[in-house]
Amino acid sequence: MLKKIVLLTKSRKHMGYCTSGIDIENGNWIRIVSDGIGCLTDEIPHSQLTYENDVEADVFDVIEVECIQYKPNYFQPENYVNNKNVKWKKIGQTSIEDIIKIHPFENKDYVYYDTGYSISNSFISQLEDKDKYSLMLIEVINPVIVVKTWGVGDRSVTLNFNYNGEEYRYFRMTDGFDLQYSSYCDGNYTILGRVALIISLGEVYESKHYKLIAKVIKL
Repeated sequence: MLKKIVLLTKSRKHMGYCTSGIDIENGNWIRIVSDGIGCLTDEIPHSQLTYENDVEADVFDVIEVECIQYKPNYFQPENYVNNKNVKWKKIGQTSIEDIIKIHPFENKDYVYYDTGYSISNSFISQLEDKDKYSLMLIEVINPVIVVKTWGVGDRSVTLNFNYNGEEYRYFRMTDGFDLQYSSYCDGNYTILGRVALIISLGEVYESKHYKLIAKVIKL
């Protein structure tokens, strides 16, 4: 099955990438996963992230992806398995302004059911399928980068933000945006103005799914 998507995330996952985007035909989320062969889980290896000319696909590219099956799991209902024998094809490029015309910013009560930075796998397992989702596009104002040393060899760069009147703290970033703050002194650093965040629900780790910032887009 051929999917035409705007690629919105290309974030770190094991030895490859977590890739997802918006279906340009219906505005729905799609996560492109691998068949798992040669991977730790279902991350997309670099070899499957390039076009015929060996140029790497990038965020905001409009691409055609040949998928072999729809394969949701209990916490990620958006998953489609990439056909690794067919190269992705770039058919255009777009912007966040055009994206929100076909997929407006989410307006939910919470970021994945509560204000914590993780959610238990047992909670998700008991949800009805219609209530499950693992990708969000939200708008926030003046989010704060938190650089903190917790102990010897334990240093983190996370994000605090407010959404729909609720405060969210210490969300990890997987898109590389955090790396530019890795040499900063401990402290809080505000990103002034409007910012779009794509938040993904990660795979299970010690019975929890962490809520990960998969992309930071300055508006």
